[in-house]
Amino acid sequence: MSKTGTHSSNGRTAKRQQLRRSDLLPMSAAAFRAASLRNHLALVAMRQGFGHAEIAGDLLQTAYLTYFICGMDADQDSLETCVAAELTIKASVAHAKMAGEWTLKSEHAHYVEKMLRQHDAQLTTLALRTIEAAARRLSQVLEDGGMPNLASTYMRVLKQRCESPACVVPA
Repeated sequence: MSKTGTHSSNGRTAKRQQLRRSDLLPMSAAAFRAASLRNHLALVAMRQGFGHAEIAGDLLQTAYLTYFICGMDADQDSLETCVAAELTIKASVAHAKMAGEWTLKSEHAHYVEKMLRQHDAQLTTLALRTIEAAARRLSQVLEDGGMPNLASTYMRVLKQRCESPACVVPA
């Protein structure tokens, strides 16, 4: 089955995407296990002091992807989990640049663990097209030469939420 088709409206031809059944389902169990194992082994390597720039980068990209999958409308705890993981990994990278040790301090590793559990839940429950859309968005940001800054993005989200009529500030 073709993934794209054409649609004529008002004399114009536009491409539309035809969804496959697999696009509407979560990723396969085998693909999930491979992705999850890669992420969790990266965390183990960092915790045990066997990390390097590529492993830290993979964990950072997983934090970004998890955040992008959540979307701006996600609950506060989900977004904060991603921000905490990002800051933890970035602190580890800064430490590696100064001390030459690619490690993740055990007192902070729980932030990354929580983010990985959240990401695992996303991979096993959300439609593959949702995950792929977030991955394309992240890829575009990285290709454009930017690096997401989840902490500042999260602060903007909080500000926008509090400016909305539904925001109630406790007295």
